Amino acid sequence: MIEDIRKEALKDKVPIIKDDGLAFILELIRENGYRNILELGTAVGYSAMSMAMLDERIHVDTVEKDPVMYRQAMENIKDNGLERQIDVYNMAAEEFGTDKKYDLIFVDAAKAQYGKYMERFIGNLEENGKMVFDNMIFH
Repeated sequence: MIEDIRKEALKDKVPIIKDDGLAFILELIRENGYRNILELGTAVGYSAMSMAMLDERIHVDTVEKDPVMYRQAMENIKDNGLERQIDVYNMAAEEFGTDKKYDLIFVDAAKAQYGKYMERFIGNLEENGKMVFDNMIFH
């Protein structure tokens, strides 16, 4: 089912993580035993679901500002039975606030805002956590 979501997103030109980027993230999660993940930029939920499917103990908070993408992500997550592991917030990343600490913060939102996202969320990173930015060479 998740492969169908990937194919549909690519067909519809939805910006989702590339295969090599996803493989990197999934390996990073596996190697480090990460359980709490923040994702900025949900799109249709493909990467959040891929991360959550690694281990039922993984929880992903993901933020999406586009209401159409948000609804599609919610539907995809529900269809894959991952509602318990993934919370989707429909707002701009810069509006999201939490005191929660994350093992991994994955940023795949507005590329021009990456510096601001780093400043805003670095305090939400666990001591040995990682912050990963997708498509750094885009701009």
